[in-house]
Amino acid sequence: MKLEKARVLLTGASGGIGSEVCAQLLKNQSTVYAVSRDIKKLDKFSNGSSVPSDKLIKIEADISTQQGREVIKHAIGNASTGVNILINCAGSNLFASVSDLSDKDVAEQVNTNLIAPILLIKTLLPLLEQQPKAHIVNVGSSFDSIGFPGFSVYSAAKFGLRGFSESLRRELLDTDIEVSLVSPRATNTDMNSSKVQQMNKILKVKMDDAERVANIILKTIQGSSLETYIGWPEKLFARINRVFPSVVDGAIAKQLPIIKQYF
Repeated sequence: MKLEKARVLLTGASGGIGSEVCAQLLKNQSTVYAVSRDIKKLDKFSNGSSVPSDKLIKIEADISTQQGREVIKHAIGNASTGVNILINCAGSNLFASVSDLSDKDVAEQVNTNLIAPILLIKTLLPLLEQQPKAHIVNVGSSFDSIGFPGFSVYSAAKFGLRGFSESLRRELLDTDIEVSLVSPRATNTDMNSSKVQQMNKILKVKMDDAERVANIILKTIQGSSLETYIGWPEKLFARINRVFPSVVDGAIAKQLPIIKQYF
């Protein structure tokens, strides 16, 4: 799909990867319905810029709540042309051992990273079906294929999002709605705590900047890729892990003493 014809509902638009996706979409003359829990954080896209008011529609909503999803549905339903792309960029992670996580921590991680995007898609699917052509892009993680110590619940949610994206894509094969999954590796954003950034440095984990990841997400929209894994050797490890998980176990076991220092 050509970006200048894209009318995008973008969650997580005010921070991290989502913020850069929003900026690049606007630069390419897409119409963006930008969703954030704090609408003031979206002012950076319009203050002192030449972005037309009809190209950036700000929506204050929390996608993890039914009320928030209804606010989004109402905003999109009132649009004369609707949206033809949904990008689920909102997410959060919490690095800790399972024993240190509270029940609330577990529930929030699963809700934010898995349940909320599923329910938002379910809510907006009837509107997307009205478009001649539509595209759903779910932003996963390298941890949606490689379980990693300290990110067990986050990995579980992202594994679920990968499975949901694959199943939904096949469920919609007889429609004009495409479903894609983009799985970045470690990305240099505020979502990663300082201790995670320090651990990654010691483990020599390569990190991408948000601009590169956003650029790949836009290419996914233009090229209709089904699954895109970002980064090497993470892309290779994801494939090995599906066939020979013990090989990845061995590699991570060597890192485990360092990883546990940061729990």
